[in-house]
Amino acid sequence: MAHPLHRTMYLGASHTYGADMRNHYHNHSPRPLKPVRPNRKTMDVHRVFREFADSTSMHGVPRIINARSLAARVFWSITCICAFGIFLWQCVILLQRFYSYPKKVNVEVVQRPVRFPSVSFCNTDHLDLVVVKRLEEMLLESDNITYGNDTHFMKFKEAYQAFWDSSSFFFQPYLQHVKPYEKAMTHMLAAYSRLGLIANLGVDLASQGGIEMRDFIVNCRFMGEPCDIEKSFVKFFDPYFFNCFTFDPSTILSSKTTRLQGAEYGLTIILFTGSAGQLTKKSEFEYVIPGMEEADGVLASGRGARVLVHSPGTAPRPASSGFDAPPEFSVSLGVRARENVRIDKPWGNCSFGNMDSKFKYTLEDCQNTCLQRNIMQKCGCIDNKISIPSYTKGLPFCLTLPTIPYTCYDMPLPEKCAKIMDEWTFRMDCRKEVYENLTMKDPDAMDNCGCFPPCNDIIYEASYSLSTIPEQTEENSAFYSIISNFLSSLAEPKKKLLNDLYKLNKKDGRIRGYIGRINVFIADSNVVKTTEAPDYEAIRLISDIGGQLGLWIGISVMTLFEVMQLTCDICRFLSASGRQKSRDRRRARPTRVDRVADRDVEIHFEVGDKLTAV
Repeated sequence: MAHPLHRTMYLGASHTYGADMRNHYHNHSPRPLKPVRPNRKTMDVHRVFREFADSTSMHGVPRIINARSLAARVFWSITCICAFGIFLWQCVILLQRFYSYPKKVNVEVVQRPVRFPSVSFCNTDHLDLVVVKRLEEMLLESDNITYGNDTHFMKFKEAYQAFWDSSSFFFQPYLQHVKPYEKAMTHMLAAYSRLGLIANLGVDLASQGGIEMRDFIVNCRFMGEPCDIEKSFVKFFDPYFFNCFTFDPSTILSSKTTRLQGAEYGLTIILFTGSAGQLTKKSEFEYVIPGMEEADGVLASGRGARVLVHSPGTAPRPASSGFDAPPEFSVSLGVRARENVRIDKPWGNCSFGNMDSKFKYTLEDCQNTCLQRNIMQKCGCIDNKISIPSYTKGLPFCLTLPTIPYTCYDMPLPEKCAKIMDEWTFRMDCRKEVYENLTMKDPDAMDNCGCFPPCNDIIYEASYSLSTIPEQTEENSAFYSIISNFLSSLAEPKKKLLNDLYKLNKKDGRIRGYIGRINVFIADSNVVKTTEAPDYEAIRLISDIGGQLGLWIGISVMTLFEVMQLTCDICRFLSASGRQKSRDRRRARPTRVDRVADRDVEIHFEVGDKLTAV
């Protein structure tokens, strides 16, 4: 078999060729490589770290690199590791504080004009005096209509009579069916309360039985000038007090704010509480009277007016936030404005308000809406004590009595009648249970409603003081002449009724017992502003981490750049070292001539023959 190296040539003479050829190849072998001088790209890693240790501003690490003994190197290594561990511990504390999102509260007094608040007030006696007298005559089955037959009150009387008849028919078998008896009696009293009257008559008809503005407000002055009662006051319906009224300062003030403070620049209202009342012959009735009984008669136990000072545009809630203004007294309320600016997530919780309401968002309204939503979902009815949403889905009021057939008088109670009564009992029990679960048994359950204070609101803090209204004398005849003019302007049925009632009172100055005056004014024109703000922001976190770096391991921003340069030097060294090794491998690879020269080749040929290498 021919050798891989095979060459053919024609020569003119015969020669034997051997060692001479090897000598020829050896003499022409490549020259050895020259050594490469080291530079920064090819220097060893140790030298890179030594140069870094000699020039860096970092503490500790140069001590490890330049240590002359193993003990010193171990000591500085342990020291650096401990310092780095403490640094990490401090960083964890700082990060925990940052991600807890603390906030701070700044309180400052801002000198700027104050917006005059809205003032709402109600008569604690919820029904008009003439209506009460007509109901009294109806309940006593009197055919003598003493105080007129006004169409305005006839609708209310007819609806009240229908409710009276249907409720009497319902509760006779109901009290026998539901056990225990105390539970059935509690439900009946709830249905006969003010709320029950509204639920069974409806808001429109119930409002017709309430007191009217012209019979309640005697006089009004604002900023020292008389105000138009019809234009300056807005009527609203409250489930406890029925017809109430709100003073809107924007109808008078061209500017919504003022710097004027003091009683002479405030609102003064004279109220006549005698236009509403209670049954005068209640002791003659041996039965419960619808709309005149209160299961928790706290709000129905007084006589006078209920006053509420609140931010303009917010829904008035006199039952939960008002003051009692008794008759025969002048009540002064000096208000101070407080502005609250709250911070949203993640530092705090506040709401910009998205309620389906014509009023501004408040925390109380949101919580009431949540209560109502739970009652609607769990009980299948609406509680008219709290806010009624627009999406009622045709549900009835919880206190609305169901209609039962006449066969329900039969005993034993027919199954159909028992089912109707059990369903109403379930609604009453469910309503009570929802209130207890969300407000008393598990107060934290209200957190699931997602109700938070508004992100920006203004509240008014009021200081309360009283002084007696003087008796009628020549010195204050001007004040009582205003009252006399008001009484003479009343409708004839009410005027006659009031005269009859006053004759029953033998005391002098009896008119004073039905008069109340309310003064509302700005006590301080400055605004107390409370602002929430982040207490620990990202810039402070970076600053504190930088301080810990300098304290424990002596690293600054410049040191970080030095470490970056060290990293670049190491990368350049590794790259240069890799390229150098690649060149060395290529130079060390044998060439073609070297491979031929290393072989023992003998060539035999004659002139004219083929030269063959073997």
